[in-house]
This record gives sequence, C-alpha cells and structure tokens, in this order.
Amino acid sequence: MVDAEVLINRLRQEPQHMEALVDLVLEDLLERPLAELVDPEPMADALVAGMRASVDQDETREWLRDQVRAALERVRQEPGTLMHRVPMDALPPVKDLLSRPYSPDPHMLRALVDHKAMRNLMRVVLTASLTDFASMIKPPTANLGKGRLAQWAGAATVAAKMVGSEVERQLEGRIQTFVDGAISHAIGNAVNHMAKPENAKEYGQMRSDMVDVALAFPVKMWVAELDKLDPDALIDDVHALLKVAVHSSELESMLRDGLQQLVDEQGSQSARSFLAGSGLEQSWRPPLQELLLKQSRQVVESPAFAAWLSALVAG
Repeated sequence: MVDAEVLINRLRQEPQHMEALVDLVLEDLLERPLAELVDPEPMADALVAGMRASVDQDETREWLRDQVRAALERVRQEPGTLMHRVPMDALPPVKDLLSRPYSPDPHMLRALVDHKAMRNLMRVVLTASLTDFASMIKPPTANLGKGRLAQWAGAATVAAKMVGSEVERQLEGRIQTFVDGAISHAIGNAVNHMAKPENAKEYGQMRSDMVDVALAFPVKMWVAELDKLDPDALIDDVHALLKVAVHSSELESMLRDGLQQLVDEQGSQSARSFLAGSGLEQSWRPPLQELLLKQSRQVVESPAFAAWLSALVAG
C-alpha cells in the first residue's frame, strides 16, 4: 500500500518531481492542437457567464470602490511630482512614440473638433481679442491751454465721447456678428494647419513635450483633478456601462464567432507551432514555469494538500 506520508515528504524534499510535473503540463499544452484547447461554444458561454456574474454582484462594485479609495488615500500622502514615480528608462520610448510625425485626415479632424463646445470657446476668445483691440484705438487729445479754442475743443471732446459711446456700442455688435461668421473659417484654418504634413513634426514635438509638463506637476495636483471627476460616481458609471456591455445579446455570439474563426484558421496547429517565430514561448515560458513551480510548492507544503493526499491514498 502506498504511504501518503512518504509521498508528501518526497514531494516536499525532492523538488525535481514538481519541476518535472510543471514541465509536463506546459509541454502537453504546447503540443496540443488549438482545436483541442479552444472549444468556441462552451468557452464563449463560460466567459460571458463569468463576466455577467461579476458585474451583477454589488459586492464586486463595492470591492472596486474600496480599492480605488485606498489607492487614492495612499497617493495623497506621497510628496513630489510624477517624475519621481515613473521609471526614467520608460520615458524615451514613450516620448519617441508620441513625437512620431502624424498628419490626420482633415475631414475626420474637422468632424471631431467642429463641436458646439469648440465654437463657444472660439467665440469667447475671438470676441475678447477683438474687443480689447478696439478699445485701444482712441482719438488723440491735445493740450490747447485755457483760451476760447480750448473751450471749443472741450465741447468737441464731450460730443466725441457721446458719439464714441454709441460707436462703441455698435462696434460691439459688429464684432459679435463678425465673430459668429468667422468661427467656421477659424476652425477650418486650425484643422488645415494641424493636418498639413509640414506641421506634423511640430505637433509631434508638442505631444512629446506634454509628457514632461504632465510629469512636472505635483502628485497632489493630479489627485485633486481626479477628485473633480468624483471617483465614486465614475465607478458607478463604469459599472453601469459594463453591465450593459456584458448583457448585450450580441456579446456571446461575437466571442463565439471570433473563437470559431481562430479554430477554423489555426485549429490544426499545435500551440507551439502557432507561436513559432513570435518569440513568445521563449520569453514567457521561464517566468511562467517559475511562477507555477512556486505556487505548486506552496500547495504541497500546505496541510490541506497533505489531508487531500492522505484521503486519496486511503481510498
């Protein structure tokens, strides 16, 4: 009869056995055809059922809310800027990516930016600029002394002020009319400027520089900005969006069709053959194997595993 205690001790004291088991599991997965690993219908059903069960539970939402609150409280206590929280080695490739010249399609760009909010913004900016410019244009005054000529000049000045106020009122109306007609033209000019290939490098540099600007602000300022979004309400909104998405009648069929297409196109290949040339097996297998080994050792060391194996051997 097999002695459970002997088996447990060997598994715990001779690590090569667990290493061989983990290696056997990974090899089996890699050598199996994808059609055996992926069964579209039950897999899609299981994924959708799991997602629906998660979003339908209020406990999940409250758990997420607690995690976000705790994270924000930790961040609130941190001094300094984001620059001190970001790995310096990660910045150059990010900035290089953002600075890559890109010329958007002007029709698409205009459709995105020609919005009521943008028009109101431009109306405020143009009106203020033109009004300020108009207020700077004033007729010159001369020092004519105290004689009759000066008196006539004073009377003329009073009359000019009265006429000027009326002109100013009419000018404000004309400015408003001009601005309303100029907004579309201004948006068009802005869109064309942003879409020109010769300006792509300049806007790319702007995107890259925005990284440095964002990282230079204190962490507390970013937290304050996040507070303006009301994180609790944001979680409720995201949760409601997820519920709508996972309960969509089309979600299950989309997943099933996508998995079925994968099986139809690649199902006869093994997982190893499918990954050949990608470098993913070589990159991910060592850390995955080490993780599985660590978890397996922890299970084998637990009293629960000893009780399970003893019950299995006892029959």
